[in-house]
Amino acid sequence: MKVFANRAQALGKTLYYQGDLSYLEAVNKETLNTAFTRYQEQGIMLLTRHNTPKPWSEISLTEQFVPQREDGILVPKGPLWELVEHIGRFRMEGKNRRDSATVSTRVLRLAEILAEENAVPSANQKTFLKKLSQDSKQVSTTTTAAKL
Repeated sequence: MKVFANRAQALGKTLYYQGDLSYLEAVNKETLNTAFTRYQEQGIMLLTRHNTPKPWSEISLTEQFVPQREDGILVPKGPLWELVEHIGRFRMEGKNRRDSATVSTRVLRLAEILAEENAVPSANQKTFLKKLSQDSKQVSTTTTAAKL
């Protein structure tokens, strides 16, 4: 969760320096952790904790909020887009204020870039997936042997 929070904060700082976020305080760790907790409670975000090979966490959007794609490009519709637009309605006016649709599209593109970086499995994830694969082969072998 700590790595995710750090990356989210780095994304927020990028948006601040681009002028898409009016207040740097909007991405302090306490604010982000509160938001992450609320998103989990609302069924937007899913946190899965694993204990092998050593403790680690996996964070994802729930299936309902995974954005739609057409030809690999994010489509600006669906529950995630509606959430982004809802949040955008509460943005404070500022010197660098831009229309919400433009900002929302840019934010989602930046998030997509980060998501691609996160798609590379960590050492823990590789070990976990290898163990799952071995377990499923073992169950398959046991089931086949039981049928014979």
